[in-house]
Amino acid sequence: MEEKRKACDLDRVTGLMRKGAFLEALDARIASAEAEGTLEDYVLVCSNICNFKYYNIKYGSQAGDGVLRALSQWIAQADPDALCGRFISDRFAVWSRQAGLEDKIRKVQQAFKDAYGADGLKLKAGLFQMTAGVRAAEACELANLTCDAIRNQPEDFRYYDEQINHHAANVVYIVQNVDRAIREGWIQVDYQPMVRTVNDALCGVEALTRWVDPERGLIKPKDYVPVLEDNQLITKLDLYVLDRVCQDMAQWMAEGRPLVPVSVNLSRIDFLKCDIVSEVEACVTRHGIARDMLGLEVTESMVMADSDVLKQDVKRFRHLGYELFMDDFGSGYSSLTVLRDYEFDVIKLDMIFLRNFDDKSKRVIRSAVSMAKGLGLQVLAEGVEDAAAYAFLKDIGCDRVQGYYFSPPLPLAKLGEIYTKFEHIEGRRFKGYYGSVSALNFLTDKPMEIIDFDGEAFHSLYANAPAQAVWQSLNFNSQAQVYELVNNSASPYYKEARDNVGKLRLGDPLRMEYNVYGTFVSLQFELLAKESEHRLLMIEAANLGQKDEEDQGDENYIFRLLYATFDELYLINLETLAFEPIKPGVNYLEMSEEWDKRNWKMDVKAAAKLFIQLEDQGDYVKFADPATIKARMAKADGGVLTQLFRSKGRNGAYIMKLHTIQPMPGSARVLYTTRFVPMIQKQMASKNWRYTHLSEMDADQPELRKTLRHSRIMNLFWKDSQRRFVDVNDKFMETYGIEDRAEIVGKTDEDMHWHLDDAPFRNDEIEVLQEGKPVRNRLGQCIIRGEVHDIMASKEPIYRDGEVVGLLGAFIPVDEIVPQLTDQSSEGDGTGLKSAQGISAAAEAYMEGWEFRGEAFAALSVRLNSYQRARQTYGGEIAGRMVKAVNRLIAQCCRNRAVAGRIYGEHFLVLMKYTDRQDVAAFAQELTDRLRGVRELDGYAETLAPAVAVYYAEDAGSVAELMTQIYQEAEPKISSRRLG
Repeated sequence: MEEKRKACDLDRVTGLMRKGAFLEALDARIASAEAEGTLEDYVLVCSNICNFKYYNIKYGSQAGDGVLRALSQWIAQADPDALCGRFISDRFAVWSRQAGLEDKIRKVQQAFKDAYGADGLKLKAGLFQMTAGVRAAEACELANLTCDAIRNQPEDFRYYDEQINHHAANVVYIVQNVDRAIREGWIQVDYQPMVRTVNDALCGVEALTRWVDPERGLIKPKDYVPVLEDNQLITKLDLYVLDRVCQDMAQWMAEGRPLVPVSVNLSRIDFLKCDIVSEVEACVTRHGIARDMLGLEVTESMVMADSDVLKQDVKRFRHLGYELFMDDFGSGYSSLTVLRDYEFDVIKLDMIFLRNFDDKSKRVIRSAVSMAKGLGLQVLAEGVEDAAAYAFLKDIGCDRVQGYYFSPPLPLAKLGEIYTKFEHIEGRRFKGYYGSVSALNFLTDKPMEIIDFDGEAFHSLYANAPAQAVWQSLNFNSQAQVYELVNNSASPYYKEARDNVGKLRLGDPLRMEYNVYGTFVSLQFELLAKESEHRLLMIEAANLGQKDEEDQGDENYIFRLLYATFDELYLINLETLAFEPIKPGVNYLEMSEEWDKRNWKMDVKAAAKLFIQLEDQGDYVKFADPATIKARMAKADGGVLTQLFRSKGRNGAYIMKLHTIQPMPGSARVLYTTRFVPMIQKQMASKNWRYTHLSEMDADQPELRKTLRHSRIMNLFWKDSQRRFVDVNDKFMETYGIEDRAEIVGKTDEDMHWHLDDAPFRNDEIEVLQEGKPVRNRLGQCIIRGEVHDIMASKEPIYRDGEVVGLLGAFIPVDEIVPQLTDQSSEGDGTGLKSAQGISAAAEAYMEGWEFRGEAFAALSVRLNSYQRARQTYGGEIAGRMVKAVNRLIAQCCRNRAVAGRIYGEHFLVLMKYTDRQDVAAFAQELTDRLRGVRELDGYAETLAPAVAVYYAEDAGSVAELMTQIYQEAEPKISSRRLG
């Protein structure tokens, strides 16, 4: 029995004593030490593993047991004479002599860190110096209290003192009063600005909290946030802050003030204790906040703890369109691992890097920024407190900054003070525009300059030292002087600079050469982003005149001789046929689109068709043939080939240009140039040139015209004797947007629900099938891709052995051939949705079908709430385009089963026939999910919160009653309601 009792006293995982046995043994040792007068020579140590619960979640309990066994072995090895026990989970207790104890603790903690620090685990220890009168249980309680007090502090171990006792009292107060503090507003939300470095603009704010207690005064976040986390209460605070932030944003918008995105902090407990994604979604929907206006911050230590739930929710947030920040980056042990395993948009550098702002810190920050850019991440630095730190961060390309240099956190009432401090406030539509700069690595030795062209003037946003040196070498004293020249309408560079901007395309750099006061300068332009009339450019400049003659190379030599002479300059490699524009002409955009298809390889025939008058194309193909250029240049005077061709100029007009091909010494490339020759153009004007008429061109391709007529002239379908579809042609499938014939084969028109009135179509087909009479050019109405179309249909009987076994039908949408016959007042804006008048007329047709033919239909009222917000944050033009994008989306959802229209504003109506109400409910849910899943409209971030109500005509007394109910619906939701 004694052996069995002793076995029960031991922990099965570690072999150490359980809590009860340990306390019993400890009381005996305390009594013995008191008798010997050596009690104060002993210390009780209680330890705890931080983040152990999350380690178990990630790796499983068996791996967690391995951690506990390893720790117990290190403790036993460090002090073989100590009394050791395991209380519960990751709590250990050790009774040991004080002499040499701290070294032993450090040794154990170092071994633990080496083994498990990379997984986010930390070993903390609380120490109690034994004193007379304190029994085992009390000593353990005080040591544990000390261990808990330093859980979120930098200390690894600490002795119990009165300050710890005070801390414990504060913990109790915070835990007991957090609900009251939230309810009565003691916890206040403040906002601290974030600044984008490239334009010095206010680009966001972070929501931070402070607890102003009526009894204890100000309680700092570092004193109550860890307590709430340790006690699983932090979710209450986080959801309260989220709701307050959304309320404040809604109020700010309602007052018509400019709005910037707000970021809020989430705790790891949020991800484990609730469905935090659903909570956030519900909050933004309740207050009408767009997802892209809310950022979510999680700490690095939080994601280091890891869990499948957390990782999945981070993906869900990002998929929905929220901007995700990793807070306190660099404060943990596994930053690189976290970046590999999680998808964030922004990393926030821990402010510890800026506290000691020395050369070493600068090197670390440079490396972090460079690494983040390589991973496609933006970087925000916290703790910026002076101009020197801001200038450094701006120079290395840190995207955003935050700190007291700009403003301390301020309450909503003083948020206006933050706005007035900044000359520029980054509007919502420019977030992506300026954010595109984040893709650039500023840590380069090449000259780099970032310029904003606002449609009228160029503005330099950033120029690194090499770029400034280039302009200084051209005798410009400052960047401002450069742009005074370019923005002066009297300048020779004014028009050319603007013309060149018009030639730029995203992802397609363009190199140009300029003669600046007698010195040749090479400029490579790259279009980073465009927004309305704005263009964001990155420019790399080089002073060609600075180089020694022997270092200039073939290109610079020719550029300096010929740049001012020719309209266009191109390099062609005769061996690889690689084609590179140096000074492209007015047709550059058209050329780029065509040459992209050919991977920028020279195609003489394609060039001739695109840019040379038809009658000159044959001669041009011979002139520009790369296979013979080298041989012809060898025979030509001076080795240069020249010929006149009528070439496409501005607005598609053809003008006479001199085309020249010149060799580049020692290179496989040639320089191809063109030049307008006005005197020759004038002389040629009197000559009778032959022009080919369109009819002559068509005669060359009769088979192509015939093929096009057959494939696109009408929609064909075959039906059996029961009026079921047997087959349809490709044109029919294209018209209806049908991807698979299985969607229609074997079904009738009634099964497809795509006629407003089935009777005329059904009667026609019965006549064809029963009497063998063909139907010719019969008018009717059909739903095509969510829109009602007038169609003209013909149907012929199909005979087999003298009997009608089916029919062949064809139809043409009337608006395709006679658009003027359609009622434009009932049509929408060309997006596939009807106007209010048109959808009301359709509703009357559906109601007539129900009242007289028993064709059941449902009406879905769809309301959105994004237009006013979009108008306020993006402007009226973009908001209008967004509405059209919503129209198209609803039309796509409707396909051929329903017709949709916009009643007014963001109130839409969808009508559909049905045989089972479950089909209507499924469609309503599909439509809701499609709208709710929207992340952007017409290229701009936006969030839709659809409210959908379902009405059934069979429950309504009349169409007037039905429409009245739809218009008067106050807070619609997905429902099946009885009307009348």
